[in-house]
Amino acid sequence: MNTLPTELHIYLYGFIPAWRDRCALSDTCRHFRALHEMADPKLEEKKTICSDGWQIYDAAKGGHTDLVHFFSESVWEGGNHQYWELGMDGAVHGGHTDLVYFFMKNDVDEKWDVWLIGAAEQGHEDLVNIFIDLGANFWNGGMKAAAKGGHLHLVQLFIEKAAADNRRACDSTLDWDYGMNGASEGGHWDLVFFFIERGANDWDQGMEGASSGGHEDLIRFFIYLGANKFQRCKLFAGWGGHENLVLFFADKISETRIK
Repeated sequence: MNTLPTELHIYLYGFIPAWRDRCALSDTCRHFRALHEMADPKLEEKKTICSDGWQIYDAAKGGHTDLVHFFSESVWEGGNHQYWELGMDGAVHGGHTDLVYFFMKNDVDEKWDVWLIGAAEQGHEDLVNIFIDLGANFWNGGMKAAAKGGHLHLVQLFIEKAAADNRRACDSTLDWDYGMNGASEGGHWDLVFFFIERGANDWDQGMEGASSGGHEDLIRFFIYLGANKFQRCKLFAGWGGHENLVLFFADKISETRIK
């Protein structure tokens, strides 16, 4: 089980994508379910297990409506809802519309653009449309997230939405390099070329995405095209947990210094 302070978990979750996979608490959730089926004397232990809020993320992502309701009605006794955002994030990533509406009904913060990005990355078009209807319009973020997830139909949806946004022209609204960065992080060659064909040419930004995602083939491709910000990409590779690429960029940095 994770033992870092909740505030640090939230920071890591927001800024280091690789941390998300380390926050899956399925074993704890199963243990909690076993306790949930026991008599009330176990309530204090239930409260202890659920005290950091990450279990509601796990339960919501897995679509365990009964556990989500228990968290809100019994463990927090309907009063402590400071972890609603974690639950909403789990519901969005799991694609559980019923739980998304549950958290919305319970006054989760209206961060529609944040939830839009999560839904886009996972390919949940129904949720994407719900958040757009509610006012989300971060087309660049949605496009990048959809590209990272390999969802061409959603990439095209965001392009269409940006084109229809009469506040600005499509070309000034969308950043093709930003989309290429997402496609590179997801390792989707077809989408990388999709954005290059539309004008993406910031090879270093493409290499950053590939470094975060651990895709050496794409890294070499961008180096061939001229990418050379190896120190920065070494950091991205480290944040992504790709030790082999950290060493790869360390060698590249040494080679550059020798030259």
